[in-house]
Amino acid sequence: MHKLCWLFLLLPLLAWSQVTERLLPEEIDKRLIEIERQRSGPTNTFVSLLSEVDQYKLQFSDYHRCLYNFLEQYNKAMTHGFNQSLPGFQHLYDSCDDLRIKIRVKNMEANILSYMKQYRRAIEALDYSLSHVSEVNDKHLLTMVYASAFIVYAYIEQYPLSLQFSELLMDESDLQSDQCKGKFNRVKIYLKNEEVTVTAQEVNQVFDFCYSVKEPIYAYLIKMEWYRYLLENKKDSADWTVLLKELEAHSDAINRLGYPYLSRHVLLVKSQIMFLMSNQDSLEQVMEQLMEASDQFDNFENKITFLNLMVAHHKKLNEPAIALAYMEKVQEVLDEYYQDKQNKQVAFQVVKHESMAGQLQNELLTKQNQILQIQQDLAKKNMLNQRLITAVISLLGLLLIFWGVRLLRKHKTMKEEASRDFLTGCYNRQTFEIQVISMLGRLEIKDLILHLSIMDLDHFKSVNDRFGHLKGDLVLQKVINYCESQLSERMLLGRLGGEEFGIFIVETNSRDMMAQLNAIREGIASIDFDDIDEGLTMTASFGVASSITSGYQWKTLISHADEALYQAKEQGRNRVYRFDLAQFD
Repeated sequence: MHKLCWLFLLLPLLAWSQVTERLLPEEIDKRLIEIERQRSGPTNTFVSLLSEVDQYKLQFSDYHRCLYNFLEQYNKAMTHGFNQSLPGFQHLYDSCDDLRIKIRVKNMEANILSYMKQYRRAIEALDYSLSHVSEVNDKHLLTMVYASAFIVYAYIEQYPLSLQFSELLMDESDLQSDQCKGKFNRVKIYLKNEEVTVTAQEVNQVFDFCYSVKEPIYAYLIKMEWYRYLLENKKDSADWTVLLKELEAHSDAINRLGYPYLSRHVLLVKSQIMFLMSNQDSLEQVMEQLMEASDQFDNFENKITFLNLMVAHHKKLNEPAIALAYMEKVQEVLDEYYQDKQNKQVAFQVVKHESMAGQLQNELLTKQNQILQIQQDLAKKNMLNQRLITAVISLLGLLLIFWGVRLLRKHKTMKEEASRDFLTGCYNRQTFEIQVISMLGRLEIKDLILHLSIMDLDHFKSVNDRFGHLKGDLVLQKVINYCESQLSERMLLGRLGGEEFGIFIVETNSRDMMAQLNAIREGIASIDFDDIDEGLTMTASFGVASSITSGYQWKTLISHADEALYQAKEQGRNRVYRFDLAQFD
């Protein structure tokens, strides 16, 4: 009877041993790594491979179990959203002791946190991976860290660092998929750099290569970056009919990949091209789909592109009220966008500065230890008299004070630099906006008049195209140096972005304000740029909003000033135009 019971207990185990083959630990490791390499491929392929390895769970080591759980958590993140998956990854970090798993988790956290706009934590997580990956002899893991580094640094707009890590990835890895990722990032960054020319042939080469090595996500992403580049820079020279056919030919394949971000991007690009082609019938249908997806745009560039498209669309339909409402939304998103750019820069500088401060702190501790050691040696040997001991300690104390003062100065310098535009030296957008908003409430209580003007240098892009960005920067510096020399104590100047600058004027009537701005405008037109390039001239257009018509709210003032600037350009540029509500009644 007992033997019969044991037989029934052993039957399932015997059956399992016949169904499931026994694998060596090295073979299990190899299968899990192969699944990990499929993460950037089609989602159904990754899920299928992950389910196939379930039958070997009883053979897993602790490391294999943690790696499998990491891949399973990644699958959940793809299904339910990366931001919701962060607690699961953090639990995995706490429960697994193997450094290889901890590095993977921190790598993933860096990507998720940068997507969630928690830039400081993202950089700190990436620093963990970069500083510990050398402790494990794992080439595959090293290439994963390099790939995350170029993605995160590109996301926080540290493009030289991003490019450096994509080059390191291509140098270190023999895998075709990693070569695809590196090539993709290189071309993507070059497309953002106006000083580097990228051709359609180069983009198509990267697309064909990535597609051939089964990396369709990166293949289509580089196409999307190319379309964005053409729409922003080559509107007059591109053959939109050909490009639209090409985009429609790829649409079904992109939708089958199961990446909503790509599908939404296709709709956005289609709408822009159809608008340029005045293809109104097809545009209406695509615009309806785009409106449904508009709330899901996950980056500022796409949000701004969509809203600007809606502004242009409703202007074309002669619906100024709706167009103006979208313009105000554009300004809201632009405010968030510039704030986000500032947050990225500050986060990077803070982490960098804290790293430097940590090094200085270590130096201080080392010097303090040296002082203690000297004191102990002097006490033991009794070789010097008390006066000499005091002198030595005082000297070393002065050195400590010197290092402390140096650290404080670096803190102060970095704070000042963070408030200034690095090129022109005037206030950056964040500081300018903070200064203006802090004054608006007090001015409203006292019922004092204020004016907000946006100054835009006319045809500045042609200066960069004709003379190069270096001379373009010199022109900007010369214009702003002149403007600052003309500012009174009731005026404030800040850079809003590119060649656009804000001028805030308080306690000045409209007539005097117009006289001041026209004087600045005429002065810019008379600046001698011959030391930069002979025959070079520059003019500027000004759009002005006043508290009289626009009230004391920052978003309303900046939106109305922007509309006035648009009117100044429409009427021929090189002029000052005041916003008038009557224009939009």
